[in-house]
Amino acid sequence: MAGIVRSYREEEGSEPYEDVKGLCKVATLDEVREQGYSLNPGRYVGVAETVQEDFDFIERLEELNEELEGLNVEWNSQSVLLAIFVMRGYTIRQSERRCQT
Repeated sequence: MAGIVRSYREEEGSEPYEDVKGLCKVATLDEVREQGYSLNPGRYVGVAETVQEDFDFIERLEELNEELEGLNVEWNSQSVLLAIFVMRGYTIRQSERRCQT
């Protein structure tokens, strides 16, 4: 976003400003007037063109779900171990990831 602002302001070292469909557009006063003075960005920016992905969405979703389940199991295991250490009087410091009595 900051790069867009620098380009619009024509700041030194910035790329020339260009409208980018789905991201940014400089609207004219006439365009704003035609939209009933609404400043809703969607009325001017539009929607970016979709990129056709070459993969099976359902298959990829299942892969990601399996990965998430594995991460949840790992997290739960670590949480149980940390709880056991705390119950036995250890202090857990997350920044050092070491146990101290």
